[in-house]
Amino acid sequence: MKYMKVSALANLIFKPHRIIASLQSIRHTYEKHGYDYQEIDGCSYQGLEIESKHGYTLKGKWYKKNENQKLIILVHGYAGIAREMELIAPFFLKMGFDVVTYGVYAYGQKTALVTFGNHESDDLARIIKGILKTKKYETYGLYGHSLGANTVLKVAGKLKRQPDFIIANAPFNKLEEVLIVHLNTWFGGIIQLGTLQKLAWEIMQYAGDTWGKDVLLRMTTTAKLSMPVLYLHGDADKLNPPYMSEQLQQVTPHATRVLLPGAGHLNTFTKTRVEIEQAIKTFLQTIDIIEKEGLK
Repeated sequence: MKYMKVSALANLIFKPHRIIASLQSIRHTYEKHGYDYQEIDGCSYQGLEIESKHGYTLKGKWYKKNENQKLIILVHGYAGIAREMELIAPFFLKMGFDVVTYGVYAYGQKTALVTFGNHESDDLARIIKGILKTKKYETYGLYGHSLGANTVLKVAGKLKRQPDFIIANAPFNKLEEVLIVHLNTWFGGIIQLGTLQKLAWEIMQYAGDTWGKDVLLRMTTTAKLSMPVLYLHGDADKLNPPYMSEQLQQVTPHATRVLLPGAGHLNTFTKTRVEIEQAIKTFLQTIDIIEKEGLK
C-alpha cells in the first residue's frame, strides 16, 4: 500500500506506449522519411527471438550480408522514437555493417514501473551474447537513443566481450530532473514545482525499492568504459538537456561529443540526419572501424 498511488502515477506517465505507439501523427513523422531495404543489395532479413531471464521474449530484426564482419545493434528509447532505429539501419548497412534493431521491453515487465535501463541492460546483454554465439563478428558496436543510450552505456559492464565502440544519443544522468520534466509535461504546468519535485523523489524511491538502487546511469558507469564513445545530443532537447551528455563526456575516458543544431529529443535523426551521419562516419574513421574511401 505504501507506494500504490506513486506506482499508478508513474506507470501512467512513463508507460503510455500502448497509446503513443499507435498515434498516426508519430507514425507519419517517421514513415515519410522511410527507406526501402530492398535498395541494400544482398541484404537478408530474419526475425530474432531470445528469452529474457526476466520471463518474457526479446524480439528484434537482424539485417545482414554474408560477407560483413561488422555488427551494429540499435536500441531505441521511448515508444515514439522506436521507428528511428529502422531509419538508421540502412545507413549502417551501406557502410558494411550487419544490423540488429532491438527494442527495450517497455521499460521492464508489463506490470512494473519504469526501470530506467537496469532490466533493459540485462536484456541487451542477452541479445548480444545470443548473436555473437551465432556469428563470429570481428567488430561490433552499439547505438542507443535516450533510454536506449543509457542501456548501451550500462551494458558494457555486463559483457565478457565488450563492444568495440558505443554511440549514445541523448543519454540522461539526472533522473530527478527528467522525471520533473515528464511530470510537468503531463500536468501542463498546473502543479507547483515543489510538488513535482516531491513526486519525482517518491517515484525514484519506489523504483529503487522495487528494482534495486541502480535505476539511473551514474557517472561511475561511464568512467569505467574502455572503448571509444560518441555522444550525440540535440541542442534543443528539453527532456534530456544537452548538459547531461556533456557531464558524461567529462568522465568518459575516450569520448567525443557532437551537438545537433536545432534538434530536440524525439526528432534528432529526421531533423539532423546529415549531421548525425557525418558525425558517425568521422567517429568510426577516427577509431579505424571504417575506411575513409568512398564515404562522402
